[in-house]
Amino acid sequence: MSGLLNALGLKPKTKGTPPPLLPDAQAQSILFRAGKASSKAREAGLDLGGKRDTLRKEIEDLTGAKDYAKATTKLVAFEAQVDNGLVWPSRLQELADTRAQAQQLLRTGDGKADQMLNVLATADREAQAGHYTSACQLLDGAKTALAKRLPEWRLVRVHNCEMGKLKPRLDNAIAAIPGRSDNRHALHPQWQAVDAALAGSPVTVTDTNTIAAKDLEARRQTFAGALDQLTKAYGAMQLPNGPQQTAQTEWGKKEASALREQYSTLFQKAKYVQPRTGDQEELLNEFLTMPQGGATWAELLGRIDAKAAKAEQLLRSVQRAEPLPDEKAYFRAYSKISGLVKAAIAETAKPAKTSMADMMKAIDDKAKQPDTPASKFVAQWATFSSILESWNDDRYTKCLALLPALKLAAAAAMKAKQDAALELVGRLNEDPNFPPVEDAPALPATSDQIEQNAIAATQTIDPAVLKMLPSDKKMELLTALRANGGPPPFDENNPNADDPARVAQRAIYAAMDLDERFVEMEKTARQAFVDELMKDKAAMTKARDDWPLLSEAERVVVFEKIMRAHCKAMGFAEPKGTGKPFDIQLMHNADGSIDKATDAQYNPGTDTIKINKNSTSISSDFELMIDTIVHENSHNYQWKLIARLNKPDNDKDKLTSAEDPPYTQALMFAANWTNEGWVTGKENYAGYKKAPIEDHAWTTGPETARKLLKALSS
Repeated sequence: MSGLLNALGLKPKTKGTPPPLLPDAQAQSILFRAGKASSKAREAGLDLGGKRDTLRKEIEDLTGAKDYAKATTKLVAFEAQVDNGLVWPSRLQELADTRAQAQQLLRTGDGKADQMLNVLATADREAQAGHYTSACQLLDGAKTALAKRLPEWRLVRVHNCEMGKLKPRLDNAIAAIPGRSDNRHALHPQWQAVDAALAGSPVTVTDTNTIAAKDLEARRQTFAGALDQLTKAYGAMQLPNGPQQTAQTEWGKKEASALREQYSTLFQKAKYVQPRTGDQEELLNEFLTMPQGGATWAELLGRIDAKAAKAEQLLRSVQRAEPLPDEKAYFRAYSKISGLVKAAIAETAKPAKTSMADMMKAIDDKAKQPDTPASKFVAQWATFSSILESWNDDRYTKCLALLPALKLAAAAAMKAKQDAALELVGRLNEDPNFPPVEDAPALPATSDQIEQNAIAATQTIDPAVLKMLPSDKKMELLTALRANGGPPPFDENNPNADDPARVAQRAIYAAMDLDERFVEMEKTARQAFVDELMKDKAAMTKARDDWPLLSEAERVVVFEKIMRAHCKAMGFAEPKGTGKPFDIQLMHNADGSIDKATDAQYNPGTDTIKINKNSTSISSDFELMIDTIVHENSHNYQWKLIARLNKPDNDKDKLTSAEDPPYTQALMFAANWTNEGWVTGKENYAGYKKAPIEDHAWTTGPETARKLLKALSS
């Protein structure tokens, strides 16, 4: 009883006196929370506009009257006022920044900016009056409105800025070219086109409710095109010697200057292009060496236009350039060891400061030291970096070839830390309070101590070093983490993602890459999958081309083709369900609302892949459909591997170490596919995608889909 009273914030009576009656738990909870909030406010010097004690008294009175509903409502508002009051000082900079942005927007002529400034002024007054919840809500509302408005303002600003670059040309034309108001003049039609294009420009922010970025760009292109036609027509006119020809020459000189202004951004972008191919390098050299002047104004204008055309050609080439040889393979391979390499750089260089100059100096100094694992790694890294930073077309091919040596050098540089980590994992079952002394062995740890040892190990070991550990050591760490029945399963209604054991579990998963032999086995099977479907290339091509138009029944036929080809290639049984492998239905969330986020699910209980009719992506995107079916069927494969692991020892179909690589990977799947081992996106999305079963499905789904589409397009 005393423990329960202590939990309620009460003290038991002294010995010899009868205990007090247990108060109403709900009332006690309300009063405790109100007192706690009041104490926090008092300690922070918050009087809430002189109403702190009054608000608490109102809550106490309502609680005494057993009006718990009103008391709870008042309590929640009271707690919010206190919490918002505590954070308000840290939000003053937000208030100032938001006000400055709104004032900047106001200067552009946007009427809504004035409303935002009024809201911010009100928020300031509310805070001064102690109404912190209202102040925070008003500030958040203004920030949201501003965040929505600023992109529109930026679009218009860019548009008007680009239009401004055309204005010198327009002013020059108005001053020199006749025909704007004289419909008898030969240039009157061109002037009409210019005036029509000008009718929609410039624009203000308020216009962008109905104007998209592409509409603004179209306005500029229309105006620039009309102006080009006008000036080209005027420049081509053969005028008689005298004032008219002199005026045309003066216009030509000014037009050259105005054209350079118009193309200034284009020329700058082209000038600083980093070519990725020999053709691009040649285009860049041509652009940079093009003549700048001209003997006549006509020649000058022609050369400026030619330079602009060359710049556009160069930029288009860069934008659509294919990846360099082995570029994709390099980045994929490097991503797997980047953590180890970065850790080795930090371990070996250890610069006193973090600037690039300090880092490079530290690397140079280390490279000059005696022949050690650290200096060997630094030398390897320096060679690798110099190749990568060159602009040679074969740089990714060369770097890809160097990656195995770089990985070995980084691992050697980190070996001391790896050995320490291995020792730590080897002592997970020891009582931390009684380690071995001289010849006396350590005492065995309790299950709770083993779990705590595992949590401490994941907090101590560098993530890059944890990734270096052999697969069996990571499994030992995961087993130790669950020695006491934990970690607790994730609870969506009472989120516990920050539970130390769950954090530790996600750290171990992050270090658990798919078994390399299993990945190679899947690559071979992926080709077999494509070969199987390409036997009827015409049907698959038609399905690809007509996918959005197919009926549900026609789509199911394709679903089954893909699923069967995948099962055949990987060598596992098809999902059977109740006579059909696919269950197509409208999926709903737990609260009964329509589920539009989930495309499909594999249900091991029914051995069925459920397809969501609500999913627009799977019904409109052929590639995503293939990805989704292979993703969910991969869960089917995982489940069947786990089932084989769990078969009796005398069952000839039991999965054992004799059947590797699937055996090692299946152990990872089994460790993940448990109540405590499951990670959902709501707990931690990155952790969800890196858990073994999802890491596998999210990898093989898109890879298989891309491989099939590439084959269909060949």
